[in-house]
Amino acid sequence: MFSILLIDDEADNLAILTSLLKDEYRVFASKSGEEGLELIHTVNPDLILLDILMPNMDGFDVLKRIKSDELTQAIPVIFITGLQSPEDEEKGLRLGATDYIQKPFHHGIVKARVDNTIALVRQTQLLEELALLDSLTELPNRRKWRMESEFAWHKAINRSQNLAIGVIDIDCFKRFNDSYGHAEGDRALKQIARFLKNKLGAIDADVYRYGGEEFVFIIESDMLVALKAELATISQALEQEAYPHDNSTVAKVLTVSVGVYIIKPQPFEEFSDAFDYADKLMYRAKYDGGNQVVIEHKE
Repeated sequence: MFSILLIDDEADNLAILTSLLKDEYRVFASKSGEEGLELIHTVNPDLILLDILMPNMDGFDVLKRIKSDELTQAIPVIFITGLQSPEDEEKGLRLGATDYIQKPFHHGIVKARVDNTIALVRQTQLLEELALLDSLTELPNRRKWRMESEFAWHKAINRSQNLAIGVIDIDCFKRFNDSYGHAEGDRALKQIARFLKNKLGAIDADVYRYGGEEFVFIIESDMLVALKAELATISQALEQEAYPHDNSTVAKVLTVSVGVYIIKPQPFEEFSDAFDYADKLMYRAKYDGGNQVVIEHKE
């Protein structure tokens, strides 16, 4: 269900709008601009209905703050106002308002403007989801990995929590494509993606296709003994799936080499360095014969 944040200093307006929208949307209400700005980061609304005339901080100032914050600037804002001046409407639109709703409220117009804006939000979200999805494997792609891995890194710093960063590469996959053809190679990538999603998803890992025959994952966990034991079984579990690969120099089935770096991130450390180290561990697994998992834990 989409969410809407109402920011208006008049309780009657909040009550009317809440009653009108609550059956179709999750509605949150705030009685001041300052309170609304704080609430935005808590509820992450899909749409904001914002009054213009409020004490201390008016709607124009609130809108400026919303549009200057990278985390909130994409949220559409509809002004609700009794002002009739074209200059005020132009000012709001130039500051980034999506639309205007005039007071006193006409219920049908309020619903129509809100519904139309939410429809655009829905379309935008669908397009963004497609842009962050690998079309072949239906796993999140490299772009989404870059976004979410950095977020997970900073969250782990704030929570003083361990992260397991993993890099997975299919062994001898060029030989597979050369022998079986690229169509069969695509089918193999889909099968392995499905396997990894099920296997690693069971331990709350987020799995991504990084590119080519390479996958990556990240896990937030402090249950390190159990985590290491489960991660160590990845290559063996895939081998038991027995996807044929007669020209592999590792085994006669598809196998993977896996590098996992477990670290409790510190504020002075960079995610890119930890990821590069996990990649080096994957190559160590490959150079040591493949079909194995190399795990290193930074104590």
